[in-house]
Amino acid sequence: MSGGFTLGAAEDVGGNGFVLDLIASLVDASLLRRTDEGGGDARFGMLETIREYGLEQLAAGGEMEASAGRHATWCVSLAEQIRRTGRLSQRGGLVTLEAEHANLRAALAWLLGRGEVTAAQHLAGLLAEFWMRHAHWAEAEIWLERALEADEGEPTAARAEALVGLNMQLWARDDFARADQLLDEAETIARAVDDAGVLAYARLHQGYIALFRGDLELALARGEESLATCDAVPQGFSCNGAFWLLARATLEGGDDDRATELHERLLASARAGGDEISLANAHYGLALLAERRGEPRSALAGFAEAAVVCRGFGDRSYVTACIDGAAAAAVALGRLEPAVRLFAAADALRAAVGVARFPRYDHEQMVAAARAALGEERFATVWASGAALSLDETIAAATALAHLVTSPDGDPPTVAAGLTAREREVLRLLIDGLADKEIAAALGIARRTVSSHIETIRAKLDAPSRTAAAAIAVRDHLV
Repeated sequence: MSGGFTLGAAEDVGGNGFVLDLIASLVDASLLRRTDEGGGDARFGMLETIREYGLEQLAAGGEMEASAGRHATWCVSLAEQIRRTGRLSQRGGLVTLEAEHANLRAALAWLLGRGEVTAAQHLAGLLAEFWMRHAHWAEAEIWLERALEADEGEPTAARAEALVGLNMQLWARDDFARADQLLDEAETIARAVDDAGVLAYARLHQGYIALFRGDLELALARGEESLATCDAVPQGFSCNGAFWLLARATLEGGDDDRATELHERLLASARAGGDEISLANAHYGLALLAERRGEPRSALAGFAEAAVVCRGFGDRSYVTACIDGAAAAAVALGRLEPAVRLFAAADALRAAVGVARFPRYDHEQMVAAARAALGEERFATVWASGAALSLDETIAAATALAHLVTSPDGDPPTVAAGLTAREREVLRLLIDGLADKEIAAALGIARRTVSSHIETIRAKLDAPSRTAAAAIAVRDHLV
């Protein structure tokens, strides 16, 4: 067991009153510390010395195995509950699994050490999408490979789930040949054990791999099949996966009208069910369609919105693709410095996460064109400023740029107030609630320059504070 736990986990071990009193006394003695941020279950961290002492006492009393077993059962139950309720596609579920990651590791190690291979495969399969979304690919491969290699018994649905889970971890390095092999084995096992849910799950993922490999005919066939069988898939919001497969394959096939319809259906379904991953997929696909129609403002807004959603559920790999899309839209709008800054930020984020760039045939050409237009010295300066942005600053910059290019410029009331074009840009972002650092990142200027602009805006609007300046601007329709 790890050195941290949720109150819900602790209550499973003993009576409510006893557990609450014990936890309260340990917190009062500074032997436990609360580590959650006030949302969901209360979560506590345990000092390592307390953990070691507790383990010694459990071992001395002959209770170690029983306690570890209850702990593993709770971990499996948590993972099942998060998938069953669809929280695997939501920030809350993914954040919970991240917080419990040490406990989940301990449970997997105990199950494998005890030879409980089927339970270990089941738990690893349940965790596969979390591992993929939060870029734990290498660790995920280790656990899934260990669980699969330990299996010497009859084929089980749990093994098929683990095979599908391992296939997901291979996407980051484009190892689709092995992914196909894993899914073929998963399909064979699912048919052998007559498990319709796992069979549908494996077939859906075969469609994903077909899409990634450019086999649009197979991807569309699997998408249509998955829509008919999605209720059986052991995955929250599973029909949205089928919608996305069909929508993206249709987009890649060039049927823009049908692709738009399918992405809009996906968007409505995702909003209705609270499926944040599918929400990001819908925004991203609609942005690609806007780009294809020659509507860079709509594309920029869509990519920025997808990035915000991805950031919420912690998928930093997907965020980089969204930022690249926003940068490409900025190039189309002639906003070369913001575009270069976003391209650089996306490259730096990819290096930090350890993932390859999403295929984009014109990426290098756009960067080269921007370099030629800006000149080598200016390009290098802007690139360096973008590479230094944090993830939050990068998303703020993309969002702010989307707001700027979709807002009417040269607003007569704003001009009447004596504000320059740059001051109008700063004012719009100030109204959006951005901090000086975020405004600076969005506009590619120094933070001190932003502060100076805000002081000038306050003077011109006779506003006693930045909040008052924003309020006056809204009241007088200056934006």
